[in-house]
Amino acid sequence: MKTLRVFFGLFLLVIVYSFVIMQKSPQQKFTITEKDVAWADSVWKGTTLTNLNAGEATYIKSCNKCHGYKKPQSKKAEKWEKIIPKMAKKAKLNQADESLLLKFVITLGRPMSKAK
Repeated sequence: MKTLRVFFGLFLLVIVYSFVIMQKSPQQKFTITEKDVAWADSVWKGTTLTNLNAGEATYIKSCNKCHGYKKPQSKKAEKWEKIIPKMAKKAKLNQADESLLLKFVITLGRPMSKAK
């Protein structure tokens, strides 16, 4: 009977842990298109796919520690420009990561982006 309780306890622990891990990952990765890169480069000269991918990685790694993921489309660029510096400070991001994150959310949040 004791073995059954231990097994059941471990089973519940695995289920809860799996649920927590699923909550910490965005529902799906973003699709960054050539048009997204071209648009970002027109706004921030020299912006590359690598930069936007790095911004996405920072988003995935840092933006769910205190709250759930916010879709880039959920806010306009002006709002992101106010929010990201505050959140970057709380997340202890360096200036480079903050800049890449801001470029990522603004690029994928613009109305004509096909980001999913």
